[in-house]
Amino acid sequence: MGNKDNNITLVDALELSTFLEDTFLDDIDLDVSFCLFGRLEGYFKNHQIRITFVPDEGYLILSTSDMTGDTLNTLAASLKQVMNEDPIAKYKLVSDGDEMLSIEWDVKNPEKRVYELVNTSPFAYGKVYDLELLGDRKRDDYHIGSSQLANSKKVRIPGLDPGCIDPKSVVNISEGKLYLMISGMHTYIAELQEKMIHGLMPKRDLTEELLGAEYLIYQTRRFGVELDEPDVDKHIAPTPSYLFFMNFYAWHFEEVLSRKERYALAVAIKKGEDISAFLPSGSWLDHYNKEHDDDTTANQKRIGSFKNTTDIQ
Repeated sequence: MGNKDNNITLVDALELSTFLEDTFLDDIDLDVSFCLFGRLEGYFKNHQIRITFVPDEGYLILSTSDMTGDTLNTLAASLKQVMNEDPIAKYKLVSDGDEMLSIEWDVKNPEKRVYELVNTSPFAYGKVYDLELLGDRKRDDYHIGSSQLANSKKVRIPGLDPGCIDPKSVVNISEGKLYLMISGMHTYIAELQEKMIHGLMPKRDLTEELLGAEYLIYQTRRFGVELDEPDVDKHIAPTPSYLFFMNFYAWHFEEVLSRKERYALAVAIKKGEDISAFLPSGSWLDHYNKEHDDDTTANQKRIGSFKNTTDIQ
């Protein structure tokens, strides 16, 4: 793991033990007896520690008996150099009466792993308590509450499974750019389907692209769009607020912006530049709420008018 400046490339648990011992010197004492199985055990400043490291799967768990969090934070800062990513979750792992404060990385499939932590019992040898999701993740966005999760590692949940989308690409995304990603993904899928229908390319499975599209759609919830909770074998269904969100931005990008402005927008996106100058003024949610309030007022007037008529009769 690790391929950026100031990050460490390690291929197994034995190299990880060497890195930690070189970093913390006499403060750490590790037993490498099980390093071939990706496991390290030992002590850091007299506190018991356990590390599971599977670099091929982008996976690492650090656990410590120090419940203050000091050991966890100190070691995690160095392990972040190894994993080249932020951790996804912290929790208390209880096994055979022992409590260990733990922190976990999953570089290759973080969203799926978070889903498992929230909805299942992810460890055969212990239970997770006091789960804290890290980054901008919220438990409500991952909670399923379904009884159909006995084999969760084979379950792919539309809306939670990122498919072909890199979750890091939407962490700090604006709602305008999210619309463009959703629209672009729909166009891309439609083009692939059209080419396959007319024999212009071999037929292939589009599961990853379709999951990616639904993952992007579900991200609109952070901007006020109302969507049903994801569940097993249940696709993310468009709602009135989602359709309004998409139409609000579609009208602006396709009708308000000139062809020259759309070209400049595409160049700015490609270069990773700020696109705020190309976004519509006002909030889609304000427009949606106003239209909803206007419809409610109009309906109330129609009901009142009908009632007055029936009273006269």
